[in-house]
Amino acid sequence: MVRKLRRFIYDVWTYLSLNHSAKFQEFISIHDKPRLFLLDTPIHGNLGDQAIALAEKQFLEKNFPMYDIYEFTQQEYMLCERKIVKSVNTRDIIVIHGGGFIGTLWQNEENILLRLLNRFYQNKIVVFPQTVYFEKSKRGVAEEEKLKRAIEKCRNFILFCRDFQSYEFMLQKMRMSTNQCKYVPDIVTFLKYDMGFERKNRVLFCLRKDKEKILDEKRLQPIREELEKKNYQILYTDTVVNKIIDKRNREENVMKKLNEFAQAKLVVTDRLHGMLFATITSTPCIAVDNMSRKVSGGYEWIKELKYIKCVKEDALNATLAIDMMEHPRVRYSNANLEEYYQAIKECILEKE
Repeated sequence: MVRKLRRFIYDVWTYLSLNHSAKFQEFISIHDKPRLFLLDTPIHGNLGDQAIALAEKQFLEKNFPMYDIYEFTQQEYMLCERKIVKSVNTRDIIVIHGGGFIGTLWQNEENILLRLLNRFYQNKIVVFPQTVYFEKSKRGVAEEEKLKRAIEKCRNFILFCRDFQSYEFMLQKMRMSTNQCKYVPDIVTFLKYDMGFERKNRVLFCLRKDKEKILDEKRLQPIREELEKKNYQILYTDTVVNKIIDKRNREENVMKKLNEFAQAKLVVTDRLHGMLFATITSTPCIAVDNMSRKVSGGYEWIKELKYIKCVKEDALNATLAIDMMEHPRVRYSNANLEEYYQAIKECILEKE
């Protein structure tokens, strides 16, 4: 009851704040400039999703200075959908938040994606890098068909996939062409982290607790015990926090988590963004896959980095953990991924 009341108050506050903001009034009244709309960004406490939104905004602002860029969170869009839809014209470009929600794992997010495709099918629609996962069941087949119909209705639709499994699925099952579907890295790899922290004698365990979890924590027990014998401090953390995060406090919360990772000697995780947070903070990391295989899919883009290792669950052991901590600190560089960021830019700019 208390949570529902808090959410109601937050919804009312968001609605009033948005409708009275100068930026929203500008959006409603000015239609003569080229415009980009970043839609469906999160307000929940998943810092991986928030880091995606932060990277998306930075990417758009860096590469599209000639455009007016407007971001609407999922909540802002749902509360003000009628006004937003009415104010968008067919020349505007719709950019949809990336992540891992296409398919049946996160049904609410999938439903909102379908809603956006059906509302803006006459616009150019670009979806930032995603993972796609449909369960193998009648429900999964039905949801696949809904998405296929929505995509076919769109006049100009481009989807970026961040793992090869998703990319192949969309080409084969959804019959998308290679002009419509592109294989690129998770956009969080675009972020730069320049804070310098001394590594402390600690190991972070960053583990899932939700429906995507497959790692058996019993396997971690002997690793913890061995590390504690060697006087390493074991800390448990997560890339999910129990609070509302929106555009106002997104960067602050993401940076706080990155700082935490940067001070560790090792991260053990089954979260994609646990691995990517370690990557961009140059922190040694052992990653294990999750249900949708997005960890191993994401690893393909960074596997040349010696301080990051993705292994099968049965390969986890204390010797590997201690060996990984010996890697010297090197500054993260995404220079080898620049061609893929350029491809995203070109696809957004490309005329029909």
